[in-house]
Amino acid sequence: WEFSSNGGSTWSNVTGANFTGTTSATLSIIANATTYNGYKFRLVATGAGTCGSTTSSIVSLTANPKPTATFAAGAIVCGVGTYNLRINFTGTGPWSFTYTTNGASATTVSNIAVNPYYLAVSPSVTTTYAITALNDRYCANYSVSAPVTIVVQAKPTITLSASTIYACYSGSASTASLVYSGTANSPTQYSITAGSRAMPSFSAVSNASLGSSPITVNIPAGTAAGTYDFNLKVKVATPSPGCESDVVPFTLVVRPQPALAVTASPTSVCPGGTVNLLASPNLSGSGSYAWTSSPSGFTSSIYSPSATPSVATTYTVTYTETSTGCTNSGSVAITMKAVPTVTVNDPSICNGNRAVLTASGASTYSWTLSNGSSASATLSTTTGSSVLASPTSTTTYTVTGTNSVGCTG
Repeated sequence: WEFSSNGGSTWSNVTGANFTGTTSATLSIIANATTYNGYKFRLVATGAGTCGSTTSSIVSLTANPKPTATFAAGAIVCGVGTYNLRINFTGTGPWSFTYTTNGASATTVSNIAVNPYYLAVSPSVTTTYAITALNDRYCANYSVSAPVTIVVQAKPTITLSASTIYACYSGSASTASLVYSGTANSPTQYSITAGSRAMPSFSAVSNASLGSSPITVNIPAGTAAGTYDFNLKVKVATPSPGCESDVVPFTLVVRPQPALAVTASPTSVCPGGTVNLLASPNLSGSGSYAWTSSPSGFTSSIYSPSATPSVATTYTVTYTETSTGCTNSGSVAITMKAVPTVTVNDPSICNGNRAVLTASGASTYSWTLSNGSSASATLSTTTGSSVLASPTSTTTYTVTGTNSVGCTG
């Protein structure tokens, strides 16, 4: 056999370890075939004795490279499902290949015309896939060792103690507690998003650290009483990208504040005067009342107590509804009326004489002896700002003045 590497211009005998049958009718290239891609070959046959020789027609060698098949990458998947393994081919299509699952269960896929090719697999546990044989249009039975592993993570779960939780209306920001009774597959994070009946101004929570029960749900200030839907997910954060649970829906009901109005009668009194306080409507059978005051010193647990303030005082009542624990508070301020400052002269007389006693600082006056007894026996009158006293011995009189608002001094 002869070959030409320059298109047939010159010819050389075929020799070397890459060939067998170089002096027989059949020539085989047993190694490094692609080295001779494009070479031309011919057979020179020589007869016995003086019969001479003859040369065969020329053939050109097209040596195709061995095909390859490579998995693009493995994967970490969450839960049971279908995953597409990408396979990149070299060579000339169509291709066929055989792969194994965890070293067994050989499966052959044929007549593949696309490159890359996506192999759909549905592992329920961590599984290794390996291509064991590969053919393309020209080359057959090439072994390929390119295993790839799909790590299947178990989805985490969380079990809520109740799917509906409750909170009370608050004008300021508040919270509700989402209690859970257990988890599975060790979730470390949680996320909360608004559901169909979304809470206005709610800020979604993304991949927050999951601690012990309960989960705190933040309620924006001024959120109206009503029913709101949410979606909860928990996640195992590592290995990346993590494994997230299915959606766990829950509902948050914001209850209205109990009705409460606070009044007082009267709202302005003289020091020590009686004030009748009232929390309405009367809901004593459905909850409890707690009265306090500022300055402190007054408490009561009934809906309509009385108080006797000596200084300006604000009374506050908090009503707590027994069935819901929701509260409402209200206050009423009591002011003090002005107290008159009464002054009176302090005369000295001789026995048997009379003295004029004159008081000022009030609107009306009432005169008594200092021990509270009637002074009518020694006074010309017991009322009025000026009286005539005729005592027979040293005597102390008391005058009580009342001003225009009814306060005495």
